[in-house]
Amino acid sequence: MKRQRKKKTGGWRPFWAALGASLCGIALVCGLVAADYRTRRIGFGETAPVVCLAGTPSGWELRVHALGLQKDIPLDGAAAAAARLRESWQKLLETLGPGVPGPD
Repeated sequence: MKRQRKKKTGGWRPFWAALGASLCGIALVCGLVAADYRTRRIGFGETAPVVCLAGTPSGWELRVHALGLQKDIPLDGAAAAAARLRESWQKLLETLGPGVPGPD
């Protein structure tokens, strides 16, 4: 009498299928963005990059110009987080005392 094997449920197959589908989707979007950028550059002579970080008087913003989308995303939260990190770093250095090199 042969032993019956238990049927595996799940396993790695769904993971690899989802990973493959995700990577194909990411590659498709990257290809569309690259084609859009090159078409705008050749056809219209536009030299604006797809994504750029710009400093404004009110703070930093991320400018996105891709696939017909032109959006300016303010990064005030990121600047505030960087300032808090710098302050906490300085406090840590003050508590450690002299002789410890700083981030500058």
